[in-house]
Amino acid sequence: AQELRSMKQFDAAVQALEGAYAKYPEAADLKVMRDTIEGEGLAVKIAKLKEGALAEVELSKFSEAVGHFGEALALARQGEKLPAFTVDAQLPALKKKAEDLRDFTANMQAGAEAEKDGRFGEAQAAYEKAGAYEAKPGREAESAATRARFKGFLSEAKQLETNGKFAEALEQVKAEAALKVE
Repeated sequence: AQELRSMKQFDAAVQALEGAYAKYPEAADLKVMRDTIEGEGLAVKIAKLKEGALAEVELSKFSEAVGHFGEALALARQGEKLPAFTVDAQLPALKKKAEDLRDFTANMQAGAEAEKDGRFGEAQAAYEKAGAYEAKPGREAESAATRARFKGFLSEAKQLETNGKFAEALEQVKAEAALKVE
């Protein structure tokens, strides 16, 4: 088992120790060694998942990162009951950040599509929803929502003008003027 452990074959080492423990159940040191090696194996798996998830965040693959952080957290919960196992306290916050980036990006994309199609109300709503997740410095979602609202007012004003409703069109233009569009 120690040789397998030194070769980082933790699962095989745990199996070997379980077999030995089954033969010698009074040997408590076998159980302690088994639990320690299992914890080491979990720590290595968690570190690999975390490293992969962080790389995915850098590549803007937020959904994949969320999945891998979730797997790492599930393994960490398994390891909590093992001696000498330390849970990576960063994992929950890293997963939350990846979820926020995923949701921010999805809503910004939905807003951009709606804006492109002239559905300014939907675009504004999507951008405002993205603002709840904005994990980046700046106010990208808020600016996009204001821009979509402005375009919506402009579109409505043009339609009102086309229909001969000049007073209502003027009100729309005044509403547009009140917005600070970046």
